[in-house]
Amino acid sequence: MDSLADLLHGIFLHWHFLPPERFVLAAEALLLALVAGFITGPQTHSATPLFWRLMDATFGRLGMRLDNMNRNPSDLISRGLILVIFLILFTGAMGLWLETNLPLLLPVPSLFEVLIISCCLSTGAVIHHDMRLHQVLKGARMSDGTYLTLARTSRINFMNRDDSTLTRTGIEILVRLFDKACVAPLLWYVLAGLPGLLIYSALSAFAWQHGYDGNYRGIGSAALALEKLMGFVPTLFSASLIGLTPFIVPGTNPVQAMKGFTNPKDTHPYDEGGTPVSVAAGALNITLGGAVTHLNGRMMKRAWTGPKSATAQIQADHLKRALYMIFIAEIYFVAALLCASLWGQL
Repeated sequence: MDSLADLLHGIFLHWHFLPPERFVLAAEALLLALVAGFITGPQTHSATPLFWRLMDATFGRLGMRLDNMNRNPSDLISRGLILVIFLILFTGAMGLWLETNLPLLLPVPSLFEVLIISCCLSTGAVIHHDMRLHQVLKGARMSDGTYLTLARTSRINFMNRDDSTLTRTGIEILVRLFDKACVAPLLWYVLAGLPGLLIYSALSAFAWQHGYDGNYRGIGSAALALEKLMGFVPTLFSASLIGLTPFIVPGTNPVQAMKGFTNPKDTHPYDEGGTPVSVAAGALNITLGGAVTHLNGRMMKRAWTGPKSATAQIQADHLKRALYMIFIAEIYFVAALLCASLWGQL
């Protein structure tokens, strides 16, 4: 009992060590990304965060040149490790510089900090896109770029794919971006400020583009391994937030959602989306995952996840429920951040 009390006391002291204003800034950035992204929708046919797209524009061409699958895997991994170390040093130094100089250069540094944080998030943009995808699947006229945005965001080739595959992918990017481009970066911001935020975002962006969901040992393996290390705890928190939404969203199953969280046999591999995907599949009683083809033509043989009674024929209504779930999970997260800020001021 003494050791447990010491542990709780240590957690309490560490929580109070964190600046309470970070929780507030994180909540403000989430709300800004949610509202602005919902109004503008995805830009440049991608629902990923702006920071991810900037990293891809800066380092993406180099990564593609190095990503030669004809080379020995160990050679690719070592090249990828060198590039990832550079990314960590570059983004860490950028975060330190911003954190040090913003108060000196700007009259309201917190406003600019919120803008920086929001650029590392994808909340409203992916919801906007999936709402449009839902309308198209229900028979609305397809707008320019609806499927292109889905393909670029998910990195999947949809040639000759049916509506179930499109709907399944729409649900998966909702869940995975909630984890990788909302919860995890904000938690790292709260823990380590702008350096932690930018380092994690750089790793997740590189792993998203070059990790192939863990199917290949190559240039993205180092980034994927480090992102997994940094994202292990945040992904459990993401799954918890999603697991609480079936108590509010009609047509979802909270018991099946919790099985996806607690039963190791039902848990999806981390590289392919992890526990949040399993929880969402359980809540909606559908199967997620499955083999897909990357935009560059490489096959990604991903596992399936979902309850035994789940259906593989996913319909547009499943996507609608998933949209409600993720929106409510984001509101839960805002509430959690604000409550943590109040607790930190006690």
